[in-house]
Amino acid sequence: MSFGKKGVVPGQSGAMSPTVRVAGPRPAAPIRPAAPDPHAAQREAFLAAERARRASSGEEQEQMNIPYPRRQAPSGGYGLFGDPAKRTLMLAYVYWYFCSPLGVHRFYCGAKETGYYQMALFLGGLAIMLIWPPLGLLSLGAWFVWIIVDLFLIPGLMRRFKAEHRPDYGEVFA
Repeated sequence: MSFGKKGVVPGQSGAMSPTVRVAGPRPAAPIRPAAPDPHAAQREAFLAAERARRASSGEEQEQMNIPYPRRQAPSGGYGLFGDPAKRTLMLAYVYWYFCSPLGVHRFYCGAKETGYYQMALFLGGLAIMLIWPPLGLLSLGAWFVWIIVDLFLIPGLMRRFKAEHRPDYGEVFA
């Protein structure tokens, strides 16, 4: 038994072996020069004029090196919960489960105003419960229904919040 080339008898050189076609990529066709681009000169002139305009208008060079502008809070950060791109739906549900009386899940999803309303409805319901229990129970019942509805609204809130804070690539490709 021989472990050499197939079809070669021991003692015979490989040059006399039959030609075997191996499946694989075909050799590339010769590359033809591309047809001249009729708009190349116009494009180059436009880019040169745009660079000159930016240089003369005093736009910062640093701004031109940034791939896209990041939207941040005025303080330079994103607040208590961090970068909106890193927020997860799972953590929003954890906040809903453990901190729903304070509306923390709504703050996490970017709905601050309704988060304040939800917190006020819960705390107001507790306070009214001490004064007139039927009205307190009614407001706590409304809060409870809102919390259950939030179970289904959280994905949409999170999707809308992330879409609002997504980087704007329009300025890069404009």
